[in-house]
Amino acid sequence: MSSIAIWSQYENQSLEVGRHVAAYLDYRLVSMQELLVLTAAEFQMPEAELSAVFRKKTGLKEVFSKKSNKGLACIEQQLCRLIAEGRLVFVGHVGLTLCQEISHVLKVLVLDHPGGGSAAGDPRVKEWFQAAYQKDLEDPNLYDLTVNLAHMDGVEAGNIIINTLQHHKFTPMTYSLKCMDNLELSGRVKTLLVEEYPDVAVRAHDGAVYVFSSGFNRGKQKAALQTKQRLLRLEGVSHVEVYGDKKLFDTITCGQVR
Repeated sequence: MSSIAIWSQYENQSLEVGRHVAAYLDYRLVSMQELLVLTAAEFQMPEAELSAVFRKKTGLKEVFSKKSNKGLACIEQQLCRLIAEGRLVFVGHVGLTLCQEISHVLKVLVLDHPGGGSAAGDPRVKEWFQAAYQKDLEDPNLYDLTVNLAHMDGVEAGNIIINTLQHHKFTPMTYSLKCMDNLELSGRVKTLLVEEYPDVAVRAHDGAVYVFSSGFNRGKQKAALQTKQRLLRLEGVSHVEVYGDKKLFDTITCGQVR
């Protein structure tokens, strides 16, 4: 089934929209906080450690520690699993690059008047998003739909989302479901490797896994071989290629990296 993912720096307002949509469609609503709780339980990690992923100072060149890289990979892997179950309304600020590869996920940006009081957003969310994904959270070109609560209430915004979901574009098709399977596998691989290789990029296709890290460049064939053997033991993996050259990796995978 289709799912909906809502991104916003306006947590309270976007949750209000999400509740209306989930109640009308009888979908499961998962907030950012609930996603952290589910991830902590699934990966047996302290919830505080996962929350710390979002408290990094973005002014530093190295925004994330190895633990934070691992934490974010686990959070996105859990989100991927929830999307695979279908009938989901997610409200938060992670996983956009993941969802952009899944056509049956309606991707929504919620804006509001940047005033004070109850309408105030959290600029730290925008800063974190920019640091994590090198993208502007409020760039409408990243989404299928943008709703602005400065011009409508939460119910009206929710109804627009509900109506948009009826478009055939968001109906799960064989191709989009296969993309979902590939993303789940690449997410498992990334979660396994990211703490050891922070710059790891992974692409999976029908059981074949393609991995890049500068830790596998020339002179480090032993590390590459050990990683390949390790990944071949994972369920669903039938073939592994490991690259230390980013340009070659991008060429092989056509630039589509999870």
